[in-house]
Amino acid sequence: MKSTKEITTDYTEIQKKVVENFVESTKKVREVMGKENALEHSAAILNEWFDKNQAITTEAVAKIKEQVNFDSAPAFVKEVLNAQEELLVSWLELAKALTRSKSISEASDLLSNNVKKAQENLKEIYGEWMEKATKPSVLKMPTIDDAKDTVKKTIEVLKPVLN
Repeated sequence: MKSTKEITTDYTEIQKKVVENFVESTKKVREVMGKENALEHSAAILNEWFDKNQAITTEAVAKIKEQVNFDSAPAFVKEVLNAQEELLVSWLELAKALTRSKSISEASDLLSNNVKKAQENLKEIYGEWMEKATKPSVLKMPTIDDAKDTVKKTIEVLKPVLN
């Protein structure tokens, strides 16, 4: 695992790239404002901004995985990091698709469909959680074995970070 100084330097560099990308894109948009086809040029600049941010994000995720010894991390840590990465990628893809929409109606339909999918997923997760939470067996008092399992899982989670 990298030292704290190296991790901080990596984090700072990633943030610097995000800000530089934002500033560069803002300057480009400012240059095309008021000119012919400003809307089309602005959309192209926005798509370029999304592509660069996606590359920066991919680099950041790779560095995080390297720093926490991702290959030797517990399965559930890998699942969480992979799920977060997939969520970010899907949101970036949605944002890019929205900017490429040919009309307000098309963008509205696309956004509406994605929001409906998110609501369905949340409703399913909530239903599963409520089903588990309302079972009498789940409401029992924690035992010593439960405490031991919690400590073991905590150690398992921290192992890749501490190695």
